[in-house]
Amino acid sequence: PNTTTSISQLDQLSLSCEAIGIPTPAIAWSFDKLVADHVITTSFNGKGILTVSGLKASYNGSVITCEATNTMGSDQYTTTLTNDTLVVTPITITSLPDELVIANITSNVTFECRAMSSIVPEISWRIDWNRRNMSNTERLITSSEDGVGFLTITNLRWADHGSRYTCEANNGVDGIIASTDTLLYVRSPPIIARHPGMMISAMMGHPLTLTCWAMGYPTPVVMWRVNGVKLNSSTDEYMVEYRGGAGILVIKMMEYEYEGDVVTCEAENELGYIVSPIDSIIHVRTGPMITAPPPAEVFVDEGTSLTLECTASGYPPPDITWRLNLAPFHITGLNMTITQLGGGVGTLTIDPITDEYQGVLVTCEAANEYGDVTADTDTTIHVYHSMTLTSTGSTETPLNTGTYSSTGTRPSTGTQSSSGTQLSTDTSDVGTDSADTSASSEPVQSYSTAVGGSSSTDTGVSGVTSTG
Repeated sequence: PNTTTSISQLDQLSLSCEAIGIPTPAIAWSFDKLVADHVITTSFNGKGILTVSGLKASYNGSVITCEATNTMGSDQYTTTLTNDTLVVTPITITSLPDELVIANITSNVTFECRAMSSIVPEISWRIDWNRRNMSNTERLITSSEDGVGFLTITNLRWADHGSRYTCEANNGVDGIIASTDTLLYVRSPPIIARHPGMMISAMMGHPLTLTCWAMGYPTPVVMWRVNGVKLNSSTDEYMVEYRGGAGILVIKMMEYEYEGDVVTCEAENELGYIVSPIDSIIHVRTGPMITAPPPAEVFVDEGTSLTLECTASGYPPPDITWRLNLAPFHITGLNMTITQLGGGVGTLTIDPITDEYQGVLVTCEAANEYGDVTADTDTTIHVYHSMTLTSTGSTETPLNTGTYSSTGTRPSTGTQSSSGTQLSTDTSDVGTDSADTSASSEPVQSYSTAVGGSSSTDTGVSGVTSTG
């Protein structure tokens, strides 16, 4: 053969080799790159023929050696195949996958592609127009032999849905010839891909829009429940929409009555039904409103402690602050403690109560990022001073017979219960005239108290302590 041999446009290649000598030499062939099953060799009367069928682009550069041998010696000649001047028949893709393939999730799917050329083409695959070495992935298996290529995808996932696969044939000469795309749909029950979230903040007086995305094939329908009640269609309060995999719920106008409502997203198709793993709880963002202020008046014994409580609604929950005689007081002092109990509840504790708090006005205020508010009424503190009972020749401290809370009206005489109800005191049998007094050896006890600058006189023993 020649030193270089160009592969012809025929589907096979034949090379001949002749040798002379006495005795007549035998012809033998050796080669690399060629597929042995595609090679046929013959030798007769000093002439040998090598035939190669199913030419491949990979044969380019193959070295073929013809060797002649008799009893007197041997000789050889080498030729190299080249496709520098190769003229081949065009590649024709004769079989390819359907344009749309539908398979169930977790199943396997196999695509087949066949191509022809005078040089057998190699088959490869592209996914979504990106060239990938799919043989290196654990779920994608490719093979190519004699112009037939296979792509197998195992354990289909939802992520494979909508992917496009392209068969490509290459004989090393014509370049890459691509087939039409094959679109893969994966049948799957619904999957909720995105839900509104657990805590939903909504501004009072404004609409609220919630969106829930569901995936699956056939495309699932998204549904809503509010406090367990299914919303089948739009109402005066709600607007329900569905836009290609997304369910939309619009609460047209947020009112405080929606506070704490539980919204649930659901999705369904012919393969299954799913509920969002997380419910959404609505919190209506509002400025604060004081719902339980302290009483208008409190009566406290000097030296005891007083605790005032104030409660306000609003979202976010407001902080409670205080004013004394209309002056702001935000920091805990030596005998005053401000406590935020959370949820819009706060307390002010004064311990101990001293005479300087007589007539002081205490005001509750509440504030969050949407506003602040002051209680409609102030709380007036009335301080009872300590009292002693006097008698001839002795001084005694009165007994405490009751406990006083921060609500109610302190009476000027008698004993006060913790709910502010005056207990009656019978004094009909207490009294003296000048004659009895001068002759009696029993002392008569009396005391006086000051409340807000007034005084009263009574007989008997009465004591009140304040625990705030």
